[in-house]
Amino acid sequence: MTMTTPLRLVVGGDVYLESGRREAPFAALQHHLGKVDLFFYNLEAPITARSAPAPDRLYAMKMARDVLPVVVDSGVHVVSLAHNHALDHGVEGLLDTVQILREYNIRFVGAGVNAAEAYGARLLTVQGVRIGFLALTTNLPFDWYRATEQQTGQREKQRSREKKSGGKYAATRN
Repeated sequence: MTMTTPLRLVVGGDVYLESGRREAPFAALQHHLGKVDLFFYNLEAPITARSAPAPDRLYAMKMARDVLPVVVDSGVHVVSLAHNHALDHGVEGLLDTVQILREYNIRFVGAGVNAAEAYGARLLTVQGVRIGFLALTTNLPFDWYRATEQQTGQREKQRSREKKSGGKYAATRN
């Protein structure tokens, strides 16, 4: 396949928006973002009104629902929910986030209502090019955050270790 027009991608890191914010923190890039074909970043905290943090959290982050217009206006195509703050307000806070993102038609990856959603890829076709997104995290030693067939949670990174065998290394999963 020959592309005649270059594909413009923007990948951002952790985005945390304070309540009442009316412009994106990347406003300086806005003139470029209008020309971007695909924009992806990590949405660094759950979007929830819940006030009680999960019991194991020393510091719990969250964003208010009023930040969603800023997220939408940023032009983002996919956000990652696979990070250390996604469950700061428990499974309920993650469920709030997933519901709100769906209401605003914002695709997400790396967490979900079950393992199929949390571990699934998000595929988009841009200018005839198929692009896939995966996101994963490790929040050890806590097991309650891991998505299963019946449990809301996040996609867990496959833990691996290397074993020396005859001068060669092989990756094995725990």
